[in-house]
Parts: sequence; structure tokens; C-alpha cells
Amino acid sequence: MGLITKQDGDLPDDYFYFCLTKATRSMSAVRTLYKERFYEDAYCIIRSIYENYPSIRFMLNTNDENWVNYLIKYPVGLYFGIYKFNENKKGKINYREVIDTRTNSKKEFKSLGPGFKSKNTGLDLDAEIHKQLYPFLCEHTHPAIVTHGHYLDYEQGFPEYNASPSKQKEYPKVLFLANYLSNLLLLEAAKYEDLDPPEFDSVKRQIKGSHKIIDNYISNIKSDKFHKNILSRMKISMSEFEKEESMYN
Repeated sequence: MGLITKQDGDLPDDYFYFCLTKATRSMSAVRTLYKERFYEDAYCIIRSIYENYPSIRFMLNTNDENWVNYLIKYPVGLYFGIYKFNENKKGKINYREVIDTRTNSKKEFKSLGPGFKSKNTGLDLDAEIHKQLYPFLCEHTHPAIVTHGHYLDYEQGFPEYNASPSKQKEYPKVLFLANYLSNLLLLEAAKYEDLDPPEFDSVKRQIKGSHKIIDNYISNIKSDKFHKNILSRMKISMSEFEKEESMYN
């Protein structure tokens, strides 16, 4: 690990596997919450899972050589006091500039949020999906009153938002989104890691299986722009996977 070896060349690996591990472990949490019918809580975790995807794609596709500083070195350094935020002439914190406390030198700092990353994954469709998906997930993470149906009995209405652990039917969008994100993350793992043939075959089965589930789900609902975009993104995913697969044949 670059944070242990202090080798900058190892930091991209650190970041990639941190994001992947965080996402996969959170998938287990979603599975547990879903079984217990805590669907709203599952959406909160799905938002966390989702944020790892544009983070990984941004890391792999950005031309900004300073991304390691913005996402790893400066945040870690701020935590341990190696860096501190600068202040402007009025004494207010300038979050766009950090000071190296060892040398007193000033460094530019950028806070790269999921919206910015989604615009820099190498795919315009990712940014379009982000604009549709992220606000929905944030509504479930924050105390947004529009999600109050989660706390009503199913018979009282609002089934499209209802996810309380009571007498209700399952809400499939939780699994739909979990499948979608697992597909994207598995593909990135297959592309990043030099897998042995048996490992690649396992990833292949999972990717094709999740693609089939998503395709079947969308074909059985009243499709809208969001679901059509998801389907288009899955086609790109399969195309990328087939390109990767050709390297193993």
C-alpha cells in the first residue's frame, strides 16, 4: 500500500481497492437490510456504493495528474496535520488552498465530488444517469419529507416510496440498483486486475447474469428515460466486457 510504503506510485492501487472493497462490503449490508425489509436504509447504503463507481472511473480516465493529491494525499494530510487549509485576508478558511506545515508552501486543493467525477468517467451517459439517480438516493439519505411513505402502512398509499418493514410487498428497485452497480464495479475490477482464467470466468458469469436480470426487469415495467439510460449504459458495459474478454481468448 502506498500509504504504508510512502511510494506515490502505489497510491492508485490503494484508491482503487479501497473503493472496490468499500462497495463490495456495503453490498453485504444491502443484502441484510433487504431481507429485513429496511428498504429506505438500503437506499442510503446504495448511495455509498454508487459513489465508488464514478470515483474509480474518474481515477482511471482523468488526465489531471494532481488527482492523487486531491483525493488521497491532501485529505489524509489534513487529517494528520501535515496540511492545513489556508485563510483569506478576512481570516476565513480558503478551502481551495492548503499549506504544507512542514515547508509552509501553498498548494491548490480541489474538492472532487461525485457530480464532478460522473462528468469525467469517459462516458457522457454516466453524467446523465447521475443527474437522475443521485438526487433520488440523497432523498433517502437526508430527512426529505417526500420519502415519508417509508413510515406509513402499505394500505395508506405511497407504494412507490413505501419501504417500511411492515406488511408490504418487496420493492424491486433496491435489487435493480444493486445489480446495476455490482455489474459496473465488477467490470472495472476485471479491467484493472490481471485475472486468472477461472477468476475471469466467474466474473463473466456474474456480469452476464446481472445484465439479464436488469434487462428482464426493465422489459416488465413502464420504461422511462432513466431506465432507458440504464439499459444503454449496460449495453456499453457489455461491449467493454466483450473487448476485455477477447484478450483472454
